[in-house]
Amino acid sequence: MPQSHLPHESSVKPAASLRDLVRDHDLHGILEWLETHPPHVIADELGRMDAVDAGVAFRLLDKDRALAVFEELEPVDQQQILQGLRDRSFLELVEGMDPDDRARMLREAPAKVAHRVLAGLSPNERRMTSALLGYPEGSVGRYMTPEVVALPQDLTVEQALRTVREKGPDAETVYTLPVVDAGRRLTGVVELRELVLNEPGTLVAELVVTEPASAYATDSAEDAA
Repeated sequence: MPQSHLPHESSVKPAASLRDLVRDHDLHGILEWLETHPPHVIADELGRMDAVDAGVAFRLLDKDRALAVFEELEPVDQQQILQGLRDRSFLELVEGMDPDDRARMLREAPAKVAHRVLAGLSPNERRMTSALLGYPEGSVGRYMTPEVVALPQDLTVEQALRTVREKGPDAETVYTLPVVDAGRRLTGVVELRELVLNEPGTLVAELVVTEPASAYATDSAEDAA
């Protein structure tokens, strides 16, 4: 009878983790791993690594990708990364964050780190971040973003779209737009889709949804959710 053959062990090696690549000083492997994984996966891996190894990997990300990864990290891991960065890299990173994400990080940061962050921001970014931190702990204000495009209700669709194009690049979202009166009080919201599909001369006031879900900045975030 023919002898039975034992199954061969797989010759395919398991993919190395980012931690292993860093500890093996495999620069090419680290760069390839970072390039082929999305920001949330990279952030999860960095959160499992010690401060030194995580710092080495993080410094190899390009500026835009580093910011995307940083915003996916838990505040404690963000602080770990920041403490290992030199001043210029540190300032570029925190300046590029959205104000609400920056405020979330600072809520849990040591006073020394928080002071360093605020001191290094441009006046406008410092103002927005300080405003968010000024709201009560657990309130809606601590989680909201000040980077929105608010439309006066007396604009035409053509004027509104021009405003969105001018201010939209700095806003966190432009798909649902708050509409305000002359005193900048919220009167409703309008969807970007409505602006695109209506005639240029139509007034925004004719398209606004006047009873949107809303909350005061001082309301409890839990209740608002």
